[in-house]
Amino acid sequence: MNKRGWIIVLGAVGALILIWLIAPKDHSQQSELSKTWEVDSPVPQADPTNPVTPQITMTIHGFVDGYYSWSYQDATADAWIDRAAKWCSDRYARKLVETYGRGDSGSAWSEIQDNRQVSSAQNLEISQLSLTDDKAEFLVSFDHVTESAEGDGYRADNKLIELVNTREGWLVNSWDDFSDGPKFVDEVAPTDSPDDQYFIG
Repeated sequence: MNKRGWIIVLGAVGALILIWLIAPKDHSQQSELSKTWEVDSPVPQADPTNPVTPQITMTIHGFVDGYYSWSYQDATADAWIDRAAKWCSDRYARKLVETYGRGDSGSAWSEIQDNRQVSSAQNLEISQLSLTDDKAEFLVSFDHVTESAEGDGYRADNKLIELVNTREGWLVNSWDDFSDGPKFVDEVAPTDSPDDQYFIG
């Protein structure tokens, strides 16, 4: 084939390619796989019916963890108060100090140190009882766990906790015992020690 013939053939091929490129495409031939990329994944939404918001959950966990965080390594018997009070309203923080912050001696504290005891709250569950814009009450269930040189133990417990909505967010305003009958309050240290000398300096 001479040079002119090659030019004619190449020109015809180029014209065919150009026609194919500009011709309308049949999009019905797209695969199902390619179509899936056009679908937006649903964005998870917060559940407006769930009253236990992340901020409430953080406050309750922080308070309960602090309240039951006493340890033989603490400098004083009431060191746990500072850890719990930062999650409390001013009123309840003052009440904790007035009720429990009266000293660091007593036989119960000596026992904690001698036995190298450590306390914690574990397996915490929160159930809403009442909720308004300004105040909320929850039932808190947990295991009070103690570890010591003499052995470990735990006790299942339930408490009523009240939170108030402040400019600083939701804060603990009361922490009461719970019973199947009428609500009652028993002001005891987190050790639940009957020793009256526990907080007397």
